Amino acid sequence: MSPPGSPAGDGAEPAGRGLVALFTGTTFLAAFLLFLVEPMVTKMLLPLLGGAPAAWNTAMVFFQAALLGGYAFAFASTRWLSPRVHAGVQLGALALPLLLLPVAVPAGWVPPSGQNPVWWTLLVLVPMVGAPFLMLASMGPTLQRWFSRSSHPRAHDPYFLYAAGNAGSLLALLAYPFVFEAAMPLTRQARLWSGLYALLIVAAAACVVFERTRRSPEGATPASRDAAGVASIAWRTRGRWIFLAFIPSTLMLGVTRHLASDVASFPLLWVVPLAIYLVTFIVAFGREPSGIVTGAARVLRLMVVPLTLAFFAFIPYLWIEVPLHLIPFAAAALVAHGRLAAGRPGPARLTEFYLWLSVGGVLGGIFAALIAPLIFTNILEYPIAIVLALAVVPRSTVRAAGERRFRRPTIRETVLAALMAAAAVSAVVIRQSGSSRDIRVAMLIAAAGLAGAYVLARTPTGYAAAVGSVLLLAFIVPAEPTLFAERTFFGVHRVYATAGSHILANGVTVHGIQNVGPTGALIDTPSAYYSESGPAGRVFATLQARPPMRIGVVGAGAGELAAYGRPGDAITFFEIDDAVIRVATDPSLFSYVRDSKAAVNFVLGDGRLSLERNPAARYDLLVLDAYSSDAIPTHLLTDQAVQLYLNRLNPGGLLLFNLSNRFFDLEPILARIAAQHHLAGLTMTDQLVTSAQAAQGKLVSTWVVMARSMADLGSLDTDPAWHPLGTGAGAPLWTDDYTNLLGALR
Repeated sequence: MSPPGSPAGDGAEPAGRGLVALFTGTTFLAAFLLFLVEPMVTKMLLPLLGGAPAAWNTAMVFFQAALLGGYAFAFASTRWLSPRVHAGVQLGALALPLLLLPVAVPAGWVPPSGQNPVWWTLLVLVPMVGAPFLMLASMGPTLQRWFSRSSHPRAHDPYFLYAAGNAGSLLALLAYPFVFEAAMPLTRQARLWSGLYALLIVAAAACVVFERTRRSPEGATPASRDAAGVASIAWRTRGRWIFLAFIPSTLMLGVTRHLASDVASFPLLWVVPLAIYLVTFIVAFGREPSGIVTGAARVLRLMVVPLTLAFFAFIPYLWIEVPLHLIPFAAAALVAHGRLAAGRPGPARLTEFYLWLSVGGVLGGIFAALIAPLIFTNILEYPIAIVLALAVVPRSTVRAAGERRFRRPTIRETVLAALMAAAAVSAVVIRQSGSSRDIRVAMLIAAAGLAGAYVLARTPTGYAAAVGSVLLLAFIVPAEPTLFAERTFFGVHRVYATAGSHILANGVTVHGIQNVGPTGALIDTPSAYYSESGPAGRVFATLQARPPMRIGVVGAGAGELAAYGRPGDAITFFEIDDAVIRVATDPSLFSYVRDSKAAVNFVLGDGRLSLERNPAARYDLLVLDAYSSDAIPTHLLTDQAVQLYLNRLNPGGLLLFNLSNRFFDLEPILARIAAQHHLAGLTMTDQLVTSAQAAQGKLVSTWVVMARSMADLGSLDTDPAWHPLGTGAGAPLWTDDYTNLLGALR
């Protein structure tokens, strides 16, 4: 005979198998819907938030808070209501959000221009998805509590349903970018989600009916009576649960923000860290996680060495950078979740357990998404979370067996601490010159110090302190002299000085360069993506013979295009981030705007929304040069967006798109839209950058120019450097309801 709770034991009775299947399927569906709506709703908001990487992290704070609310509802209702009353309350509350579906941005909700949209984002999510999300969040612990009241052999340990819920969550996260986003527009996604939500209500009602036919005598009492006689939980234990849940939550948002800042903010890069986070839950709450957790601790201790060194130098390859960050994150999350699983209480306390885990997750989200951007000028919450994760690895993976927990540091450990401090300071000081040679030397010194710490450290906190000394200094002290640094909702902006130029960077992506002359004065010749020999310079050269023009530029950057302004020209920069405007208009950083011969002004706000608000405005040239991380925000490249631009364009006017980026091929997307509107289009990728041009700051760039007719393009049509844009055959038509950056990945 199989032991109680074994799979064979479950199969002995068809009714028992049916109960398990019903509860497992319902738990799976609830979790699937819970995590499917997260990227869907955030993508709906992304166009209103300028495509900012912080959009997802901010939304995650709301989702974590709503999850906490759902767990609190489950905890209170199962604890204080009788099973019969609780079932009715739960089903009624689950059905009410049907009145608010399908999910959509409420009419008239627009973020305020010139203000941090964090609070607006949190508020708009309440009417969008607050009620259904709250009830979905309550379903996991509620279903487990219902099942624990049954007479099924596995009722004493319903945590297998938690694994089923995580499996549903994981499938939803993976399915969204590869299936839902790629196959259907947002409105259809919302309708499908609403239908599945209605199906969940039916499944939950079936669980209530089925559980009542299989209820054990003890299950007829309220949960508060079930808990009678159960040992109380110490606040120290609750604090440990909160802290262990705080670490992977902070780390998840930190690594997401880091990757999104380097690449782009789109669903795939949102869901992959969250999916890894969930996988570690599934593994940790398996039957025997201890061996895997020990292995993960060893992987974490090893992988933080190359991860720390990666912050000393730019990594241009996505296939190297992404695993280098995600592997240590997975190991760290597995360690923290494994320790949580090892200390989980019995079924009578499971709703409280989930409640405190959710508190830790919310605190991690608040720290990473709301507090850190206010107090750090870079993504410092990421290395802080790494150090905390190192501090909680099992001591057995670091110290020798039988070693006393508290003792005086040995001479070896004292020497190690001194050497590590010296290595950290030396590496950072050497790196400050910014030269390739000195960066390599700094990395070698840091690597030697980290290797010594890996071999000699005897406590988790000792190794964490050793790594932290290098890691935090690498973040805090930049490689080059910094002239300006500010972190906003829209990015981490930094202006730094090299031997011959000032450079504006967002994350690791350069967005503006101005050279410095021998006397220290700034030179007004455009460089970077805007050099006179490149596509932008060629377009402006063809316009020299035209009368004074009105030029609109979506995205200010360092204001380099102002250098092409002529007397009588009027240039309007539309910029969503006030910090970028302050950079472009500060002549000590960049002087293009100050020294322009044109009349230059700025409009604060999202460029597309600003153009919509001014239907009378007309331009002879509209330049789309906005950026989010290393890519153009997708809402600026849709069919409706181009129609708006055409409505604001004078006869004979041009549209100019800067498509320069490392990871996405956006030419077919624009070609498809140009064909849709019967526009003439040319494209140029300027890859021939000589060593002399590179020394002057010129960068490889790709631009697309469009007009209503080929005649409007003037001499560009005969310039051999420009090529026809094509028809975009085979490329999807991007609309406000459908975009798919994953499909445009190179």
